[in-house]
Amino acid sequence: MLRIEFTTVSPEKWMELLKLYGPMALFVFMVFVLLGRARSSQGLSTGQRKVQLFAYSLVWLSIFALAAMIVLTWWQTNFPSEFVVRGTIRNLTYPQVVTTDEEVFLHRRTVAGLDFVYEWRFISPYRFTGSVELLLQKKPSDVKVLRYELPIREEFYKGLVAITYDKNSDKMTLTHAGHKEELAPSAAQVPGEVSMRRNADVVSSKTVYAAQLPQAKGEDLIAALDADDPQIRSNARRDLIKLGQPSIPFLDHVLTNSDSTYRLRVGALSTLHGLAQKAEKSLSREARCAIEAASKDSDPTLSAEASRLFADGITIPRDCTKTTATPNGVNPGCIALKVRNHELAPLRFQGDTIYVYLAGQSASSPDKADIFLLAGGTWSGERQQIKKDVFRSRITQLSG
Repeated sequence: MLRIEFTTVSPEKWMELLKLYGPMALFVFMVFVLLGRARSSQGLSTGQRKVQLFAYSLVWLSIFALAAMIVLTWWQTNFPSEFVVRGTIRNLTYPQVVTTDEEVFLHRRTVAGLDFVYEWRFISPYRFTGSVELLLQKKPSDVKVLRYELPIREEFYKGLVAITYDKNSDKMTLTHAGHKEELAPSAAQVPGEVSMRRNADVVSSKTVYAAQLPQAKGEDLIAALDADDPQIRSNARRDLIKLGQPSIPFLDHVLTNSDSTYRLRVGALSTLHGLAQKAEKSLSREARCAIEAASKDSDPTLSAEASRLFADGITIPRDCTKTTATPNGVNPGCIALKVRNHELAPLRFQGDTIYVYLAGQSASSPDKADIFLLAGGTWSGERQQIKKDVFRSRITQLSG
């Protein structure tokens, strides 16, 4: 024989349960307590029964309304709504790459040969209107990148947003519902500039992350400064700045290490721009002299990044610029250009430009090296790392 006993729950206990479990406890309270009380009609007069019927109906309506609210809450929690803008970016050629740190998802699809198209989606939990940032890098070795502000408008949530890149002008043309709009690259193309732009009305996980210290180690962030993806480099600069004082020794090592790549040195100089006050107190003498030497480099990007640090208050030792005189006491006025293994660097002198490429040094005789000199018309661009086999292939094409 099975006997079931029901214990009476005190009003104070119901209040505690309602506070703890919210709508679910309220739903149980209505079904098992209020509904039973409203159903009872014993000993009631005709007028009281009408009131009781109204209360009974009201309880049922409340139960259905609360059940609908619970189901709706459960659905929104487990199946959140998404608002999507779809589009394409055309007329791109490998190794060009578009990247972003926004809520934009990019899928690259090959068209023919090295030509490809990006199929992209911007996904938001609400109908966001504003702009998102896209970065275009033409070659993995490039330090400079092009920044574009992609507008997100209410009407873009219907139809396809087609973007076409113009290789000659570097401009993009946005087309939607027959309307065309030109997107010019941002004038701020300084490679080390850390983009901290965020629309004021956007609240996302990134906003929370910005208030936290970076999770990556300092050496990992330094390695990221030399990544091919410009967004990874930008994030590394941002995180090193947020890391603060502990990042200074790593940046110091980059500037004083002769094996540091060109892109790594530019990234280190740019990051120090955001840590100038801390760097002034702790940078080594060698690093300061490296900054002074970089400010006089023939590469305009490296020179500009280093010169910015002078304006930030970084001081340079007086003995960094010592020169060696000739026996007759006259300095010949030579130009010194430091080139690393597998690095191509422009040398500008009296209005002319030649390119110097160091293919490698002799293992047995370090004072011997394989060096190529090219006229300015045969090459273009700034200082860059080029693999030896890629360089020789290019030389073969030029010779042919």
